[in-house]
Amino acid sequence: MLILDTLLLAPFRGVALIVDQVRKAAEQEVEGEHDAVRDNLRELYMRWETGEISEEAFDAREKTLLDRLDALTQDAPEPPDDPSTDNADATEPEPSPHREACVPAAGEV
Repeated sequence: MLILDTLLLAPFRGVALIVDQVRKAAEQEVEGEHDAVRDNLRELYMRWETGEISEEAFDAREKTLLDRLDALTQDAPEPPDDPSTDNADATEPEPSPHREACVPAAGEV
């Protein structure tokens, strides 16, 4: 009976293995894109602090990069909703959590 079960379930296990491999590859790709955007933000902050680019160019590029990072974050699966953190009555949107993570400290540059 064991051999028969193994033979009958083999196609399903194969499909499950393929699906798992595709999922892992997609997660790695998204993670790599997150890292690339964060690296671009770090480089942008360094260029701005050293005076290589103007504040207007910095603001435009920063907005583009932060929007991309937010879009990547929104595409990621979210944990289940916690009703205690529901801020439906809030009038202002929350600031991007990525801005603080990418801004170097004052003496860090």
